[in-house]
Amino acid sequence: MAQGEPAAPAEVIAAVAGALARGDSAAVEAHRAELLRLAVSDAEAAFLAGELHARGVAVPRDRVRAEFWYQGAEAMGHAEATFELALLDTDPARRAARLQTAAAGGSHRAMLKLGDEARATSAEAAADWYRQAAAAGNGRAAASIGRLLEAGRLPASEGPATRWFVRAEALDCPWWEFPE
Repeated sequence: MAQGEPAAPAEVIAAVAGALARGDSAAVEAHRAELLRLAVSDAEAAFLAGELHARGVAVPRDRVRAEFWYQGAEAMGHAEATFELALLDTDPARRAARLQTAAAGGSHRAMLKLGDEARATSAEAAADWYRQAAAAGNGRAAASIGRLLEAGRLPASEGPATRWFVRAEALDCPWWEFPE
């Protein structure tokens, strides 16, 4: 790309996502206007715009604007935006429906949350959600199955707890930091 030419959409999105992960406000600011231009038609850009406002990176923290961008991303089928909206939602029925929708869309964080919520009433239901989340790459979910096994809340046919702790570690999850 020649100097002065706008970056390709994928480059802008990758740059903002990386800068957001590092908390690098200056790098986000360098691409913010382009990201917001892309956000009207790109689900990932809209989701990132929501994240900027939710976290207050390169913009003031603003829940209303975060919801606006998350809703735009959700309308374009972004499962993580749906998950974020579920966390912000104060209506229990709508929140539950959004969590289900996000999980069905592939959000491992929604699957984990559904497992956590099921845990108090049914270890088996929790383990079902945790298995799905672990298969999608969520190490905390694998650690949660290990903890349920350790506590004797799941049948031994699920395998040894250590198997799930090893899996959690392979997914970069320090399972020992999650006491149950």
